[in-house]
Amino acid sequence: MNRYHRQAPLISLLTLIMIGFLLSVFWGTLPNKKALPRFSMIDRGHSQADSRDQAVWYQVVGSSMAPTLFGECAHYMCEGCAQHNLFFLYQDGVVSERQLKCFHCKNPFHNTSTFPKYAGDRVQVKLYAGDHQVDRRGVKRGRLVAVKHSGQIHVKRVVGLPGETVDTSGLHLTVNQNRIEDLLYRAKSNFVVPWVLVSHDSAPKVTPWESVSSSGRSSQGWKRSCEGLWISEAASSDWLVYSPGLHPAKKQDDPIWDDLPFNIGNSRKLFPVDRLRISGVSLNDAVVKFQFWTTECPRQLQRNLAAGESFSLSCYDASELSKEDKERPMVARNRPLAISCANGIARLDEIKVERLIEYRMRPHDKNQYPITLGESEYYLLGDNVPLSMDSREWGPMPEALLIGEIDQFSRTIK
Repeated sequence: MNRYHRQAPLISLLTLIMIGFLLSVFWGTLPNKKALPRFSMIDRGHSQADSRDQAVWYQVVGSSMAPTLFGECAHYMCEGCAQHNLFFLYQDGVVSERQLKCFHCKNPFHNTSTFPKYAGDRVQVKLYAGDHQVDRRGVKRGRLVAVKHSGQIHVKRVVGLPGETVDTSGLHLTVNQNRIEDLLYRAKSNFVVPWVLVSHDSAPKVTPWESVSSSGRSSQGWKRSCEGLWISEAASSDWLVYSPGLHPAKKQDDPIWDDLPFNIGNSRKLFPVDRLRISGVSLNDAVVKFQFWTTECPRQLQRNLAAGESFSLSCYDASELSKEDKERPMVARNRPLAISCANGIARLDEIKVERLIEYRMRPHDKNQYPITLGESEYYLLGDNVPLSMDSREWGPMPEALLIGEIDQFSRTIK
């Protein structure tokens, strides 16, 4: 009896160790062991540190910085529109085949188990010198930094600097009364805020563009060839208008939503966006007008395009409408882009519509604004706005927790 009692603690300890080992093995086989929206990056590269410039390579995990940086995800090329996309799977990794459709043309995916997997980006972090004491002159808006929070290392974008006030305008986040995406667009950074493709008109059979007269009625002033080339009639005053609701998967009055092609299986409330860019190729000499809808006011610009010239124009290039054009703008929330030929005939090809990442509050975020940042505080956000864990939940980040700045990244997709 006494021998049994002396051995019992040892047996119990061995039993607990064995149970822990089995649980760890089982957990390692689960398909969704990574917390996708949570962790931006983990350190897998201290052995590759360069002591000369204090640079360390890290492996990105999760989705909080997509589309700038990607963690482990799947890769596909749509058979319908030939668009390449990286995407994450949510809902505990369980997404039915019916849910997997191309973001751009809604063509269903097949044999998803054969999609190649991408291990994620690798980033180089240049560590701040002197026991993480930040040289404030080196931490600028728009830069990507590594920050330590709750025992994990994350990568986030710097949007608010010491002394600035972070607030809201509607659901949009602002810094000193300027929308964050507007400030970041003008900021100089080696990791600029990416534009997200909304529509590429050359591929789909169903086009979201339509010919509209200056009175707003359907017209024949612009015609589309079977190859996706748009041609305006001579001496026509009609406009080529982008209407998202023309897509069969959309509603008639739909604007461009803040949906993201890589967040497959994630269900959330969508919000309209208004920071847009249009690009394409002019196949002949033409004088072309472009109108953009923004929540502040419609904007317009005019360009002389040469034959064979590629163009890429955004709402930031345009100016407020003239007094005459304000009386009858061709753009609105549900038709945010319009094109018109000012003289002669225009032949436009490869028309693409893109939107800028817009930084906003989410329905579950606490309204803690306005926040005036202290002399050693920064406001940090992730580019995957709907899912990122960042200063919207953490609050301002003290400079002592900033580890270093992202200097470069490596992406290899077979």
